Amino acid sequence: MSTYFVTGATGFTGRRPLGRLLRRPACERVFALVRPRSADELGRHDELTPVLGDVTSTEDDRDRHPPSPHRTTEHAAVNTLRATR
Repeated sequence: MSTYFVTGATGFTGRRPLGRLLRRPACERVFALVRPRSADELGRHDELTPVLGDVTSTEDDRDRHPPSPHRTTEHAAVNTLRATR
């Protein structure tokens, strides 16, 4: 059985891999780092545990992260769209 830690699970590139992980028979638990305002977008699944946080945070919030997942998959991104002339 494997555990995973996923960043960006509610974003464009993270949703699909999250779904694939949750369908794996050997998947014991998926911890997903999500911003508090995005937590409702995550959905519900027996093997899914949301971890509220933000990859851009400068605070040391290691106490909220899961202990030693088998794999980490990072899909978090910070996008800033600006109009240019």
